[in-house]
Amino acid sequence: DDKEKKIHEQERKEKLKEKLGVEGKKPTITNKIGSGLITTLYTGTVKDLIINGEITSATDYQGALANAIGNNSNAIDVTVSGIENNCSVSLDGKTGAGLIGRVIYKGSRSAGAEYNIKVIDCVNNAAMSASSNYAGGIIGCLNGGNYALDGDIVKIQNCDNYGIISSNGYLGGIVGGGNKTYTTSSVVIEN
Repeated sequence: DDKEKKIHEQERKEKLKEKLGVEGKKPTITNKIGSGLITTLYTGTVKDLIINGEITSATDYQGALANAIGNNSNAIDVTVSGIENNCSVSLDGKTGAGLIGRVIYKGSRSAGAEYNIKVIDCVNNAAMSASSNYAGGIIGCLNGGNYALDGDIVKIQNCDNYGIISSNGYLGGIVGGGNKTYTTSSVVIEN
């Protein structure tokens, strides 16, 4: 009923406020480019941002924040934290997510790094649909490239998905799937 929906929506907003520190002070970006705000992210930190808009594309590996993190040949050290996504993503391609289209990584973790890729305290509120393959609320596909992931490579912590995820293939609220071999400790998802 309507009263329960309003209560649920208020609880969700309070949880977001608590988790992300949203007090009306976070920068807001409206994505109007039809692709991720960042094509490929190799190193650095992206944090404390609200993304609005809509992406409709026939290209694979799309996300409102980034189409991809990493590739088969570059060292990666990336942290994404405190992102709230309200930008819907609709793909005629095969893989995408509300936030990050795919994470692709070659080899083992960097010396001294706890994790090479960290996605922390992020929330997807928008719908995400892909015509086939992988669709996720936070990450579409974890892809080891032509290599097996070895060691603590990806950590996804305290992330939530409230958007509707749809695909004719693999889908998940947080991660749509993975398409290469991983050791048991390569990817950690925790609350």
